[in-house]
This record gives sequence, C-alpha cells and structure tokens, in this order.
Amino acid sequence: MPTRRPIQVLPPLVASQIAAGEVVERPQSIVKELIENALDARASKIVVELEQGGIELIRITDDGHGIPEAELDLALTPHATSKVSTADDLERIGTMGFRGEALASIASVSRMSLRSRTAEMAGAAIIECEGDVILARRPAPGPVGTSVTVRNVFFNTPARRKFLRTPQTEQQRCTETVQQLAVAHPHIGFALVSNGRTTLDLPPDQSPRQRALAIIGAELEGELIEVSADVGERSAMHAGAMSLWGLIGRPSLARATASGQYVALNGRIIRDKTVQHAIKEAYRGLIEPGRHPSAVLLIEMDPRGVDVNVHPSKTEVRFRDSSMVHSMILRTLRDALQGQDLTAGWSSEARGHRFDHAGSGAGGLGLLGAGYVEGGGGGEAAIVRPVVTLQQRAEETKRFVEAMRAGAFGSGMGTPQTRIDFAALQAAGGAAAAAEVPAPVAPSEAPELLHLTPTTRPLQGGRRRRASPWRASDCWCRWL
Repeated sequence: MPTRRPIQVLPPLVASQIAAGEVVERPQSIVKELIENALDARASKIVVELEQGGIELIRITDDGHGIPEAELDLALTPHATSKVSTADDLERIGTMGFRGEALASIASVSRMSLRSRTAEMAGAAIIECEGDVILARRPAPGPVGTSVTVRNVFFNTPARRKFLRTPQTEQQRCTETVQQLAVAHPHIGFALVSNGRTTLDLPPDQSPRQRALAIIGAELEGELIEVSADVGERSAMHAGAMSLWGLIGRPSLARATASGQYVALNGRIIRDKTVQHAIKEAYRGLIEPGRHPSAVLLIEMDPRGVDVNVHPSKTEVRFRDSSMVHSMILRTLRDALQGQDLTAGWSSEARGHRFDHAGSGAGGLGLLGAGYVEGGGGGEAAIVRPVVTLQQRAEETKRFVEAMRAGAFGSGMGTPQTRIDFAALQAAGGAAAAAEVPAPVAPSEAPELLHLTPTTRPLQGGRRRRASPWRASDCWCRWL
C-alpha cells in the first residue's frame, strides 16, 4: 500500500509553473499577455519581435509610462499588480490585465529580462531571471517605456515544449494575436518583426475603419457593410449601456471557420458564444449553415455590465444581460443586411448560374428567391446561395411550410430526394412554375424541377438528423 503524502505548500516555482499552464499555453499566449501590459501602460507604439515563431525569442517594446526601479522585483511576484486593489475593483475592471500572474508565469518557464524606465528616472533599469531565480539587477540605457525579452520558452519544462507546433505555425498564431489586438486598438501603433523582417507596420491614431481595412485587406472594402448602434449612455449611472461599431462582410465572404471574426469588448479580444451566435443568426438564410460570416465588431459597454474574471486567458466573459447583448448585435447586423442589395454577380465564367423564380411578387422572388448556384449542371451537386432579404426569406419559408403541410407536394415531402414541382407550388400560393436561367445554359435546359436534399449530418450509430422545418438555404440541390 503506498505511503500517504502529507499536505504541503507548493514551492514557488512549482506554483508558478502550474499557473503558467493556464496563462502560458504557447508563444501566442506570451505575446498576448505582454501586449496587454503595454496597453495598460498607455503606450502609443508597440513593437513585437519574434524569432522561430516566438519559441526562441519574444521581445515586446513599448513607450508607456514604465515601471519604477524599486518595483521591478515586485513585478515578477505572483499576484502583484497595480490594476486592482480591492474586491470592489473586480466589479468594474477597465484594464486588460488584473490578475498579477502574467510576468511571474512567463518568467517561470523561460529566460526573461525586463528593462523599464519612467519619465522621472535618469536611466533605465533591468532585471534578469531564469525560472524563479533572479540572476541580475543593474542599470541600463534605454528610453522611457518597457521592453520584455523572453527566450527559450519552456526550456525547463520539456514535456510542454515538445507539444509546440512548427515555428511557422506558432508564428502564424502570434501574428493573428497581434492583428486582433491591433484591430481592437486603432489609436495605438503596432509593428511586428519576424526573424528580422517587418511583416506588419501600423501607424497610430487610425480610425477604426482604417485599421480594420489595414488588417483584413483594403481590396475587400466594397464587400463590407458598416454597422453601428447605441443602447443608452455609458455613464456611471447606467451599467447596461452599450455601443457597437463594426464592418460585416457580405455573404460571399463567409468562411469555413470563424477565423474571419474579430470581436473586441472594451478593447479586449473575446470569443463569446453569445456574440458568435448572434452574428451567425443574423446571416441565417444568407450563407450555408456550415460557414461563418466575416465581421469586425468593436463593442463598448460599462465594465459593470460584464465579468471578465472568468478564465485566466481572459478571452471568455460573462455578460450581466446576455439577452440584451445578443438582441442588439442580431438586430443591428440583420437591419444592415436587409438594407443591402445582396444579389450575387454572374458571368459566363462563374462556377454556377444565377436564377430568378418569377411569379411571386416584386423582383421575381420565389421559394428559393434570387440566388446563386455553386457547381451544378451535368448532374453535379450544387449549393443554393440565397440572396433575398431576411424578411422576404421568412415570408417565402412560411408559405413553403404551409403548402407542404397542405399536401401540395404529395406524400413524399419531408423525406430526402424529394421532387418539388414549381407549378404545384404556384397553385398553392408559393413560388413560380419555372426558373429563368441565363446563358450559357440553353432555354431548353432550364429546369422545371429541383431535387432537394436536406443538409443533414451523420450522427453516431449511422442515424441522420433531418432539418425541420425545411428551409431552401438548408438544402443541397441537383439539376434534374
């Protein structure tokens, strides 16, 4: 029988390394934490230098207010911070950092040096450490501000180091973090130098629109829609106040992942399910269910309306009134999309064919409405990209479901590979009898029937889940 171990207080290094397991997952985490410290120091310019994707070297230099020489040792102590001092401060956190764990955690798994100088100091001071051992403290030349150099990440925890990806992958993740924080803080200048080559150089004092276009690409400006909204006034008397500004992409910019979404709350990059669901719900019926819209959203709200002390990474938050946040984002984005002409362009060299079903009101919008078919032709599977407004989509879907329940399509409706006769649908008050397909498709090849199959996904055990109710945007189609 194994001997029972007594309860004991962990050594400082072990405790810091355990904390680092939550705070420092990879070089990307270090870049994020150090940039947030620079932002809290009111820096106007932040320079990020990387070597080997940050595995061998990360250096973050800023021109903020700096750290006094007498506080450098304290800066490396766990749970030491200048950002909060009482429990009440946690109810209204307005800084990027507040836990006092970042520098101590980073120092415990790397070889780190911290050089800083305030405006009152005649020169800078530097402190060097390795793990939990302070190697040197000495004066050093340097401008006002702080420079943190981190070398050999996880040198003393080889089990964690071997889980790092290739330098190229780690570099990409660090770059994404810098870009996200740059979008959230357009008034701050950012520079990224990778292996001696400048890959990003953003001037300070840009407008949110200028900064967003600099990151996602100015060539996409014509495919972006500007949105904004306000709820109340952000004052000390109203914790529910909220404002929103952003650029959202047209449905054609949707991606297979949510990597094209930049969401910042009070300058903090977040990954929140409430916000992500509202964004995707706004595009319901406009993009394929498995794709994600592109969007840049900058949200400002009273700090008392959100709890950021949820996870050490500080990317997860808890809203006091999540339904208000969800409804505001959904309504703002949906209204902006409804006000746009989202008709897809068509050319003879396109991958599919634009179609318009006549006979159902203005614009010839029918069951599927004006849309675009990717692929298709020759019996190939195709994807319907509807481009009608959400209001029109809701009306047509309602009529479609009513006609389906009335038996207008026969007993086969509701099963895969159902044939829909547009003539029958028209008789039931639905859509048109035929589809108009422009050249290069010959008029004789214009389909009168579409073969619809719900976009279901296999579940465990081979079972499948059917979409209910059916929506045209949830279906694959095949020309017959």
